[in-house]
Amino acid sequence: MYEVKKENGRIVEVICRTPDGSGMADYEKYEFEYTEDEIDAPRFSQMINYFIAGSSTNYYINNRY
Repeated sequence: MYEVKKENGRIVEVICRTPDGSGMADYEKYEFEYTEDEIDAPRFSQMINYFIAGSSTNYYINNRY
């Protein structure tokens, strides 16, 4: 399960949670900081996917049609 925090439409924090004996426990936390450098949407979505879900799955989907 992913808990995503956004500011101004941008993902700034993701907490990956996993079940444990008493409910859900925080497993990993990622914080994203943005600069003035521009990045295209497909590259941005690949970066978010890699950090959140790993290299073999998708969390953030970029539909380009």
